[in-house]
Amino acid sequence: MKIKASDISVRFKRKGKHSSDIKILESIGFEIEPGKVTHVSGRSGSGKTTLINVLAGLLKPTDGKVLYGDTDIYSLSDEKLSEFRSKNIACIPQGQSALSNLTVIQNLLLSQSLFGNSDEQAAKGILERVGLSNFENAYPDELSGGELRRLAAARALLSPGQVIFADEPTNDLDSENAALILELLKGAAADGRAVVIVSHESETTGIADICYKMESGKIIVTKDS
Repeated sequence: MKIKASDISVRFKRKGKHSSDIKILESIGFEIEPGKVTHVSGRSGSGKTTLINVLAGLLKPTDGKVLYGDTDIYSLSDEKLSEFRSKNIACIPQGQSALSNLTVIQNLLLSQSLFGNSDEQAAKGILERVGLSNFENAYPDELSGGELRRLAAARALLSPGQVIFADEPTNDLDSENAALILELLKGAAADGRAVVIVSHESETTGIADICYKMESGKIIVTKDS
């Protein structure tokens, strides 16, 4: 489904003696197409992670709407929004997101069970694709930072979500594994999913159909298919 950000702004109130509004995003409007890879770049502090959190239903904007098809996701109740996210949105976050008391394979099977499914063969298959088949019985604290990134990617790719938001997905990865993850994300787009990558890495632009750049809370197009 198509995603449309309509006049999105995010402001925070600075507390204290010199209180004022801090603008993180300012009147952003653009669309995300299914079957395409959209890349968003920008310096640290430019607002790109805030933008991806708004688009993924994790942070309600101060102003504006986020539409998935005809659904304004921030008009939904918290319960309905959570249900909508679980069915439609997959994320590869920057931080470590695996449950430490579960093995690698158990983490994937748990995430599958949230969608009413638990296919061990599918879980093992995606672990093989991301190069983690030898770690299915390992615990997250036994994995390196790069291996944890690949586990997060595996979970997103295994989910039913038709939109994948990837925040710095190649962080902590060597060039070979970075290329592997980008190829898998490109493949997800080829299968009809919308893939949004937020990254400052130059190699990510090579697989992107559309590129945007964040500057001081605003967004500009740098490449359009």
